[in-house]
Amino acid sequence: MFRSAARVYKDGDLVVRDGAVTHYRFGRALQVAPNVDVKMRLRMKQYYDERYGLPSDFMRVPQGAVGRSEPFETVACIR
Repeated sequence: MFRSAARVYKDGDLVVRDGAVTHYRFGRALQVAPNVDVKMRLRMKQYYDERYGLPSDFMRVPQGAVGRSEPFETVACIR
């Protein structure tokens, strides 16, 4: 879709014109931090251990891995 886009804007900045990137504008990846009770946390740990043989936080990306300051923003988890 963006390969041939006439124009793409990110936060009001033109970042693609006629399919070519004109400007890089980095944002933050949004993440939620839901309140999870201890029983649910243990259940999820057991599920990941049994199903995948991996720790339950295997997809977590540490802050320093991205190479920029503050790459993540935590947003409210609303039911």
